Amino acid sequence: MRVDVGYATRLYRRAPGDPLGTSWTLVTPEAPRETRFGGLFPIEGDRWIVSVGGWQGDHAPTDEKAFSEYVRQLASPDIHRIVTQAEPISEIMPFKYPSSLRRHYERLRRFPLGLLVLGDAICSFNPTYGQGMTSAAKQAAALDATLAEGVAGPRLAQSFFKRAASIVDIPWQLAVGEDFRYPTTSGPKPAGIDLLNRYVAAVHRATLIDPEVCRAFLKVMNLIEPPASLMAPRIVLRVVKANRRLREQKARSLEPVLTRP
Repeated sequence: MRVDVGYATRLYRRAPGDPLGTSWTLVTPEAPRETRFGGLFPIEGDRWIVSVGGWQGDHAPTDEKAFSEYVRQLASPDIHRIVTQAEPISEIMPFKYPSSLRRHYERLRRFPLGLLVLGDAICSFNPTYGQGMTSAAKQAAALDATLAEGVAGPRLAQSFFKRAASIVDIPWQLAVGEDFRYPTTSGPKPAGIDLLNRYVAAVHRATLIDPEVCRAFLKVMNLIEPPASLMAPRIVLRVVKANRRLREQKARSLEPVLTRP
């Protein structure tokens, strides 16, 4: 599934007393109108790691001046402040990811004895969602469980790949759903994904003002809970209420100001 994502990462010196150093900032685009994202994270060694980039060819440049201007156009000024004021301690390192790819080894009737594959060799996701390492770790745990059960010989690959496929299903659905918010994304499009994405867009808006919805969404994105948990009645109700509040706030902000003569 072609996504044409590209981003650039750089490390900066972080002042130990910087108040921003106790939290992180993540800017995500409102698809399909926006394509750029950015992340600012405090890491060990009194450093910041900054990553910025975009979908569909809107990639971050590696030229110093152009990189700063690219960051300036993000919604959060915090990232731009670090880029312009903090001391850079690495080069600007680019990475480009043209397509997500899934291989269905579980559909094979035979597989070479003594060999297995896992991680990106089974499925590589759009890396901006941060799910590849979690998926690989869960596949390793599934392999451990399979071996502990005494499964061996020709049955090992079949049993493991079946378990791995069930692990990959959820992050693959999440990545595919998010990427198809852009009409230029190409590849096999699951049925009903446009309807689902409209609800997910409402969930995204609700996370701005409802911590419970935000918590539920992050649990799904981090593979702690299944996507169906976002359809729980209490979450749906909170999403509806939050979007209503946002519409009312927007309407009030657009009301004309009446002045007395």
